Amino acid sequence: MPAGFFSSIADKAQNALNASPLAGHLPSSVSGRPTSPSANPESTSPPQSHKNLALEQIQHQFRSLHQAYSSSVGPVQKIITTEKGVALDFDSVNRNAQAQSKELYTWGQNEDADVKDISDRLAFLNYVSGSLANTLAVKLNAARTPLKGLRDNETALTTRRNVRAGLRNQIARVEHGQEKGYEKRLVELKDQLAKAEREDEPLEKEHQILMRKALKESEQLKWEAFREYGEKLSLIAQASESILAHVPSIPPTPTQPYSSSEQTGSLRATLQHALDHWKPGQTTLAAPESAKLDRSDTLSFGETHAKELSRITSPEPRA
Repeated sequence: MPAGFFSSIADKAQNALNASPLAGHLPSSVSGRPTSPSANPESTSPPQSHKNLALEQIQHQFRSLHQAYSSSVGPVQKIITTEKGVALDFDSVNRNAQAQSKELYTWGQNEDADVKDISDRLAFLNYVSGSLANTLAVKLNAARTPLKGLRDNETALTTRRNVRAGLRNQIARVEHGQEKGYEKRLVELKDQLAKAEREDEPLEKEHQILMRKALKESEQLKWEAFREYGEKLSLIAQASESILAHVPSIPPTPTQPYSSSEQTGSLRATLQHALDHWKPGQTTLAAPESAKLDRSDTLSFGETHAKELSRITSPEPRA
């Protein structure tokens, strides 16, 4: 199967979509137009559910198939492509988590005060967990950059390596054939090989240095992103436990109404403060001084994220 066959199909699909009348109505992630990333996706970013990942996922599948059936794809490129798949998966987690947050919020709006309040707070947690997954996806994509540099450098060396390999093959054939006058030809080939090895040695040494640098930088960026995601997700999980503790065992009554809205609002504000001021190693959700809490963070999810909720597309019903 020719190299580039699958990626060519993916690129043609992208070009056809961009050239169609739909291009003007597509989000920039599909049409190829640039966007500006949000500064604080945990608190202020619009929902990512509008981002159409279908084409990007199809392109990724094409390239994965190409790698599976092509011997010309190097191991570094395979690492880059599989890492892209991980990033796309977390982008899907973002979309699904935020879609679920909308469904949970919408359901709770028609229920009693306790269910309405608790589901609103939990919907916010689901929404933020989705934003964290989106941030992780972006950082995982960025973590591939050092490996791309290594791949490009290796590609540039391929021609030189092929020349040296060709000379070695010629030397082996001449030595094996031992035709008349082969000694002179053998000396010439060995001289050419020695010269090529001398010229390429600095480039190969530089590549070895770059290999270690790319490995360290790429994996460091990746695991720093995973650490941030995991520790912030732990903070969200702790907030969920505290919020769920306010679910009454029996429905409220006129004589014993639900009275935990202020406490759940404070928990939401505490979580937002912890996420906004997170530092590596901070894994315990602790309430700061009340004066440090932004009172706007105690409002309901429906109030603070009305625009974001309106942009989230509800999933198709499944059997």
